Amino acid sequence: MEASENQRSAEKRLNLLLRRLDWDVGLKNEYDNIVKEYVSKGYIHEVTEEKDNQNDEWLLPHFPVVRRQKETTKVRMVFDAAAKWQGICLNDKIHQGPKLQTDLFEILLRFRRFNIALTCDIVEMFLQIKIKETDRRYMRFLWRKNNELVKYEFNRLVFGINVSPFLAQLISKMNAERRMESLPEAAKAIFK
Repeated sequence: MEASENQRSAEKRLNLLLRRLDWDVGLKNEYDNIVKEYVSKGYIHEVTEEKDNQNDEWLLPHFPVVRRQKETTKVRMVFDAAAKWQGICLNDKIHQGPKLQTDLFEILLRFRRFNIALTCDIVEMFLQIKIKETDRRYMRFLWRKNNELVKYEFNRLVFGINVSPFLAQLISKMNAERRMESLPEAAKAIFK
């Protein structure tokens, strides 16, 4: 892949998205706020010209997923790592890894064992995981800031890439293993 090989495709998808968002100014503002929040939290950064001289990169198209009935995240920014450019997509180039999640049937059976069941959710789970600097250039995206086309790069794991669930589970289990002695019940809950 050469630098910005798939940029035309990413720009086309961005323009389609922006036209859609022009019809819903509220959604456009929410979506723009997600990008600003990601910058302020350090999940992404703007790619400067000096950092942009990579031999290769990949620009991910993105789109909003809107779920107004959710109590927490009503609008989510999702990246399309399955988007093809000349027959290739990012997901084709990344090994997905094995399934580490507990089998759903096993989880449902456990709900029958006790009168009370507890669940939990790790806030922005993928975004809690840092990406090696050498891999970040493959996790870039375009956005408009002050009517200028801006390229951003993720420092954190991206929602929408095939390997993200595997890596999130792997790191969760590794952290549980590291704290097995100090927090045995918590570690056991994470493993199950």
